[in-house]
Amino acid sequence: MKISTVVVGLGKIGMMYDFKKKNHYNNHCQALETHKNFNLIAAVDKDKHKKKKFQKNFKLPFFTDLNKAFKETKPNLIIISTPTIQNDKLFDYIKKNNITPKIFLIEKPGSYNYDNFKKFIIFCKKKKIRLALNYQRSFCDSLSIFNKFLRSGEKIKIYVYYKKSFYNSCSHYINFFFEIIKSKTYKIIDVSFYKKINKDFISNCKL
Repeated sequence: MKISTVVVGLGKIGMMYDFKKKNHYNNHCQALETHKNFNLIAAVDKDKHKKKKFQKNFKLPFFTDLNKAFKETKPNLIIISTPTIQNDKLFDYIKKNNITPKIFLIEKPGSYNYDNFKKFIIFCKKKKIRLALNYQRSFCDSLSIFNKFLRSGEKIKIYVYYKKSFYNSCSHYINFFFEIIKSKTYKIIDVSFYKKINKDFISNCKL
């Protein structure tokens, strides 16, 4: 049985990355459309200009209101790919309207406010909704190769360099290394993260 899915937010990761490319999908809508285990059934966005592009490509219902979309389509999975800064208001709206799919998948980092995000996590637990953050790089082939390298058993120091924001870029690697540290499989003695600014690097944080 396919997982019926609604995508909320048709920005870059929601729909616009590689929008015109074939056989190369870096956005939710096209990935869902081509995956044998998922069934894209609708999309939600406040921007009505996205409606024409979405319906031309996918010929599916488009909504500007998530509550209406949920009531009419009853999805198993809702993917939230709206800008992070908008998510707290969206979480409040979901709780207020008791929008309860089986699963929420949210683009990292979920929220910039820990307390607000914690309240949403509590809501999901009470409603028995599975909640996941989209740290997809933890499943990339390149990281699997790196994972095998770490199994050498030697004590190592790791330096991570990233270009974009701490929350949306560096957080991928922090998540990956936290999983490694939790597993207690490797002898990592130091992980340092550095943000690139022009030709120089400045230290950002350490694990």
